[in-house]
Amino acid sequence: MIEALLAWMYERMVEDESLDGLLARSVLDPSKAAVYSTVPVPVEAELPYVVISGPITDEPDDTFDAQYRTPEVDLHAYTARRDAGGSSAAPVNAIAERIRELFHRQNFAADITGYRALVIRCSGPVVNDGTNAYGRVVTARCLLTAAT
Repeated sequence: MIEALLAWMYERMVEDESLDGLLARSVLDPSKAAVYSTVPVPVEAELPYVVISGPITDEPDDTFDAQYRTPEVDLHAYTARRDAGGSSAAPVNAIAERIRELFHRQNFAADITGYRALVIRCSGPVVNDGTNAYGRVVTARCLLTAAT
């Protein structure tokens, strides 16, 4: 189920025209935006890109009459730092906000291999800067139920 959820999130991001315009091209498939679900990211990958990481948690939320799961997935956005005099975090902030818009409290009808996404709530973006890159993390908490 987790692999199907991550694949679905990947497809949602690479098919979004707004996000596509903010990211580099993928070294794995140059026809798509640079969204990676493998860690580490390919060495030749160019910034800016997004990394899908997770699940970071995956809790059951079962009731007497239904089975629910709440996996949390981190969506990391990175852009290059420029020289100290001209750097700006605005591009990474724009990417992270678009990721949040794609998932937070949206209606999802798609089945994810036997599960249905009832709601996805996003927290963040939060700062995750590195030495050579600006970084932001959006955490998506997904409430899933068995598809009927």
